[in-house]
Amino acid sequence: MICVPLLHRGRLLGIVQVINRLDGRPFSAAEERLVQALADHAAVAIANAQLYHEVEQASLTDDLTGLGNTRQFHRTLAKLLAGAQPLSLLVLDLDRLKPVVDTYGHLVGSRTIATVGRLIAEALRPGDVAARFGGDEFVVLLPRTDTSDARQVAERICDAVQTCLTPDGLDVDIRDLTASVGVATAPLHAADADGLFRAADAAMYVVKRARRNGVGVADVRFS
Repeated sequence: MICVPLLHRGRLLGIVQVINRLDGRPFSAAEERLVQALADHAAVAIANAQLYHEVEQASLTDDLTGLGNTRQFHRTLAKLLAGAQPLSLLVLDLDRLKPVVDTYGHLVGSRTIATVGRLIAEALRPGDVAARFGGDEFVVLLPRTDTSDARQVAERICDAVQTCLTPDGLDVDIRDLTASVGVATAPLHAADADGLFRAADAAMYVVKRARRNGVGVADVRFS
């Protein structure tokens, strides 16, 4: 048996193991050197693949919340629309974040947004995809989910935001913070990405103008 390390810049990436020659003879020193040379080339290739993956993930991740960013949202939405439906979309906007920022500053505002990102992630099911769309607006994609079930997820998120009293790691009162959420489902409310977003966004603004802290469902099909 030959075991050689996959090393790249002092970091162990794995082990290459070669066992049981067909003729049963021991491995030679030359064969060991050959395996080591192959392992060295493999280590470089693996390290480069990992670096590419890390860079790609960073380009799709929102730094503040750890959720996806707008780029990931658009990419995932297009992919899911091309697959099995129904596909539901939630558009969420925070209510009364400005008084938090005016009172405690932008650092607390950013921590509050990050906390909401965590609450959203914890409310989701396996396969759901959440992203920060910008500012204090979030989007959530719910594959194979009809409007009724999507509304339940949206209400769960609203309840989590409403009952959150302080941002993570800070002793600051944010009990007045709530969320307005709009729900739209493909193909019921729209058949394409732009129409689905506009339907959910419009439903969210209906809630925001009327009462805040609630869930609205799209009722107009956008062409």
